[in-house]
Amino acid sequence: MQAQKRNGAIDFWKFIFSLVIVCFHTFHYESLNGMQPFKGGNSAVEFFFLVSGFLMAQSASRVSYTEGSLGKETARFISRKINGLYPEFAVAWIMAFIVMHLSARSWAVTTLIKDFLTGIWELCLLRMSGLAGYRANVVTWYISAMILAMLILYPLLIKYKDTFFVIIAPCISLFLLGYMYQAFGNMGGGTVWEGFYYRGMISAFADMSLGCISWKMCQAIRQYDYTKLARIFFSAIELGGYLFCIYWMFGHSSSNMSLNKIAARWPARAVAQFLRSSK
Repeated sequence: MQAQKRNGAIDFWKFIFSLVIVCFHTFHYESLNGMQPFKGGNSAVEFFFLVSGFLMAQSASRVSYTEGSLGKETARFISRKINGLYPEFAVAWIMAFIVMHLSARSWAVTTLIKDFLTGIWELCLLRMSGLAGYRANVVTWYISAMILAMLILYPLLIKYKDTFFVIIAPCISLFLLGYMYQAFGNMGGGTVWEGFYYRGMISAFADMSLGCISWKMCQAIRQYDYTKLARIFFSAIELGGYLFCIYWMFGHSSSNMSLNKIAARWPARAVAQFLRSSK
C-alpha cells in the first residue's frame, strides 16, 4: 500500500486551531489584563470533527467493498487512526495523571490504584461511551468521540457510498443539529451527560457527517476546469471563512454563537418541573 500524501493546508489549519484551543483552555479561568482571548475557542473542536469526517471519506474512497470485508476494513481503518495518535495520547494521559495527583497531594497507594483502574476507560479511548471513571486528561474527550463515531460511520460509508453521501450523511447532520438547536441551543458542553449520551457524541456524528459531505462536494468541484481568476476567488472564500471563524472565536463566547438564544427544555424535564410545582 502506498503511503498517503499529507494535505499541507489541512495540517496548517489543524495547527492553527490547536493553538486556538490551547489559548481557550489557558485563559479559561483567568483573563489577561482584563481580556480573555479566544473565549469561544471551544468551537474549534467542531473544525477537527469536520476534518476527521473529510479525511474519513477520502480514505473510504480508496476502499472497494466486497462481501465479508466490512469488519476487516473497518478494523484496519480504526487501527491506523489509533496507532497514529495513541503514543502521544498515552504519554499525555500519564503526565496528566501524575500532575493531577501532585496538585491534589494525593499519593496514597489505594487512591492511585483506584484512580488508575477507574480511569482505564479514558486511557482506552472509551470515555465518551459513558464508561468514564477518573478523568486525568479531560480536554481529550473529542478523540474518544471521534473514534466511537468512526466505528459506526465508516462501515456505513464504505458499504453504501452513494447512499451515504446523498441520504444518510445529510439526514444525520440535519436531524442531530436540529436536535441540538431545540434541546441545548448551542454546540457546546461536549462533556455534559444527557441521560444516555454525551453532547460531544452528537457533535461528532453531526460534524463528521458534514465533513463527509464536504469531501464529496470538493470532488464534484474538482471535475471542472477553472480560470486562474476563479481559483483565486475560491481560495479567497476559503481563507476568508477560516479568518472569520478565528476572529469570531477570539472575541465571542460560544453562547453568543448559539443556534438558539434560549434552549428548549427536555419534555421529561418540563414534566418533572410541573410535578414539583404541583406538590
